[in-house]
Parts: sequence; structure tokens; C-alpha cells
Amino acid sequence: ALALDLALDARGGDAAAAEQARALIADAVADHPDNPGIRVLAADVEILLGDEDAARAWIDRHLERFPGDTVRIPPGRNDGETNVLEP
Repeated sequence: ALALDLALDARGGDAAAAEQARALIADAVADHPDNPGIRVLAADVEILLGDEDAARAWIDRHLERFPGDTVRIPPGRNDGETNVLEP
């Protein structure tokens, strides 16, 4: 939660908060590698920081660790096939 708060502060112009948010979430992932939500949270931090590539990298790492975590994209958004968080 603190990493998300720091990312929000960074959006408001606090550059140091972005660095803190990234460091905090990287430590959290290292400390809890088997937590199925931690890399998704890391992706959320990067989305708030405006770094889509970094967010996608966290999702890719999540799917490497938890390969069964794919989503069904509702019809209308694509062809209705199973996708990995819309690559």
C-alpha cells in the first residue's frame, strides 16, 4: 500500500517518491516471491508512474512464476480467445 501511495505522490511531481516506490516494491517481491499478487501490485505501481513497459515486465514476471494465471478477455475487446493480459 505504501508503494502505491508513493507512486501517487510521484505523479504529483515528487521524483524521490518514484524511486522509493520502485525500491519498496522490488524489496516486497524479493521478500515474498510466492505471493501471487505482489508482481501485479508492482505492475500497478508502474502504471501509476506512467511506465507501461515496466508494468508489462512485471506482468510477464508474474506469468513466468504463475503460468496458469491467464484471463479470458470478454468478446468485443478481441476475438474472444484466451489471452495473457492482452499482450
